[in-house]
Amino acid sequence: MKNILNIVAAITFAIQVNAQTGDPHFSMAKGRVFSQREQSVMQNGVMMRNGIVTEVKNGSERRMYEELKTLDGSKVLPDGTILRLDGTQSRLQEGERIFLSGTVNLVPKNEYVTMSNGRMTIVKDTIWIQMDRDLMLENGNRVFVQGYVITSDGKKVQFNEGDKISLQGNWMNDQPVFNSKLLQSSK
Repeated sequence: MKNILNIVAAITFAIQVNAQTGDPHFSMAKGRVFSQREQSVMQNGVMMRNGIVTEVKNGSERRMYEELKTLDGSKVLPDGTILRLDGTQSRLQEGERIFLSGTVNLVPKNEYVTMSNGRMTIVKDTIWIQMDRDLMLENGNRVFVQGYVITSDGKKVQFNEGDKISLQGNWMNDQPVFNSKLLQSSK
């Protein structure tokens, strides 16, 4: 009986040690795993999202901790600085990415908040996620699950079915409609 317990303990210990030998900065629980469609569209590289420099590799993303060298010889530092071979230096801006080839472009954004069937929903590409808590947008506006927005200057705007606001805080419907809602809410 003691031998069986010793064997079980040894196997458990070996499994725990083996599970801890992976990358200390990344695990499937911490990183985001993209769908097969997203993986086929996305290329490996580095991007700046929500002020965080993120490395994209084989369809998974993780925070960048070490410098990365691109195929054209450029270096990308963990703070988002890009050092080119000719000595020029630039920095990734929000929403930009650099591919391993060395080319920089904007990450296509199709992310917004909308009201669908009376519920506040976040849409990222073709994925619809029902909101379960309030959301702060990049420009300081706050979207509440109850169906309204408090703008950065404190005005309350009610959402209607189909209204959209980008995660950057830009109203995606007709601007005059938004302005009239804003005026009505300030009365």
